[in-house]
Amino acid sequence: MKAQILVQVAVFGGLAYLACVGDARSEEPRASKLERKLCSIVIPEVNLREANLSDVVAFLVETSRKLDPEKQGVNIVIAPGATTAGTTAGADPFTGKTNAPPAEPRITLNLRNMSEMEVLKIVMELAGLKARARGNFILLVPLNTPDSELVTRTYSVLPTFSEKIKAMAE
Repeated sequence: MKAQILVQVAVFGGLAYLACVGDARSEEPRASKLERKLCSIVIPEVNLREANLSDVVAFLVETSRKLDPEKQGVNIVIAPGATTAGTTAGADPFTGKTNAPPAEPRITLNLRNMSEMEVLKIVMELAGLKARARGNFILLVPLNTPDSELVTRTYSVLPTFSEKIKAMAE
């Protein structure tokens, strides 16, 4: 029996989480090439202490290149503003003092034998981010970023019955 990779999507609190199951030899159509690669790269050990998000992403990119049989790895990009997602600088409403600008989240991990997909999920959860697969790279964006492009449409609406009656009365 051939081992398969399945990318399962579970929804918790409106957020979708990807999970790897099985082995990356399958050509499962539901999983993109990028997702299969994330699941197939198993990182033997991750030991990070109070690392900032930029350093964690650099570690994941470099490690994926070393462990990828094709030596291509996975490209991960941090969107502008993603490192300070959910935090704002400003005046404290009680004291009137200005707060310092928000800092990048600090991440501490001690993991063994986990797929890059699983490690990336943990990092995103700790940093308050979500991922978007864009061609051959992963874009990390704040949780409050819309999942799709916003479209504004205008529709002509017929007057309501009461408006018609008022117009006839005048």
